[in-house]
Amino acid sequence: MPVDAALARRQSFYLKTDIAVDDGELQGLPVSNRAEAERRSDELAALLARYLALSHVIVSPAQQQGTFHLVHECRLPDGQTLIIRSSLDTLFSADTSFYADQDIQQRLSVVGLPAVAVHAVNCQASVAPYAWMLMNKAPGQSMAALSDATLDAPFAMQRLGQIMKLLHGRITALGCGPVDCMALAAGDGLRGVHAEWRDFAFCRWDDHCRRAVTGGLLHAHEAAEIQSWARTAEADIAAPGQSLLHGDPGNPNFFMHDDQICALLDWEDAVIGDPLYDVAFWATFHPRRRWHAFFAGYGGAPVAATAAGLRFAFYFLRITLAKVLHRQRFGYYDQPGRPSGRQRVEDAIGILREAVNPAQADWLRLA
Repeated sequence: MPVDAALARRQSFYLKTDIAVDDGELQGLPVSNRAEAERRSDELAALLARYLALSHVIVSPAQQQGTFHLVHECRLPDGQTLIIRSSLDTLFSADTSFYADQDIQQRLSVVGLPAVAVHAVNCQASVAPYAWMLMNKAPGQSMAALSDATLDAPFAMQRLGQIMKLLHGRITALGCGPVDCMALAAGDGLRGVHAEWRDFAFCRWDDHCRRAVTGGLLHAHEAAEIQSWARTAEADIAAPGQSLLHGDPGNPNFFMHDDQICALLDWEDAVIGDPLYDVAFWATFHPRRRWHAFFAGYGGAPVAATAAGLRFAFYFLRITLAKVLHRQRFGYYDQPGRPSGRQRVEDAIGILREAVNPAQADWLRLA
């Protein structure tokens, strides 16, 4: 039975880790999504032809599909290519997450940040059994397509740090946690689903720690150690943060053109909260050799033995645990030459230990 999309996001820290779906079904998504994308192409072509009042459009699956959404390219008679994303109706019921993309892209444009126009969002079952969103194709290329040498060069990470700092300073909202897409659909504005930031920051925390021990990612004494640090950090984390955060700031979601960030995509995981959470999430995607350039663009790094340093390190561990548990659920194997899941957790614990050490005052700059 499909899960309620809004409820699932409210009750999750990281949806890919926490969604109440059988692991076997999740592990089959890469194959089933590709097959469904092929099947849905003609259906979407007919839908868009009606919506755009055109005799015909050509719709084909994009090379890269999403985890919880399908992605198609739509070629119009005038040669223009648009992107249509659609939900998985077999996985989610009443998925309104595209409203976040539509609202936030408009806000980005208003405050002078890179934006991609969203032309339509429709989540009505009377139109299609799935939700869909039609938007422009992002210019440039995804940062995921850049070589390691390019990503290691300071300019790319510095540009991204600058953009994320502007994002965190220019768009604020009410509430905390995942964006309330139902409120957006009702015209109630941008807000988080939780009253306090710690309601999200510690959502499923004990559950993740238990699963990490059971799955061999944490030793019992390490779980006790990080629980102690979590209690220390909680008082500071309790303070509400009301900045708009991307919520999944990985390379595939940022596009570059002429050495500039030109598009910020995929806002379904956006949250309202503490900017350091977004910074820590970004850091989980990258080796520490890239951190210095990012922090140079962002305007400084959190300092060890301070509340900000501990928050950053706790978020880094919190997110690392969730992502490694997600990989276990989806059946992703450790890749040769890359850190294993256990190594990633060990590294995150090491960063947390550094964060409470006054002797490591310049820890992130020296990485």
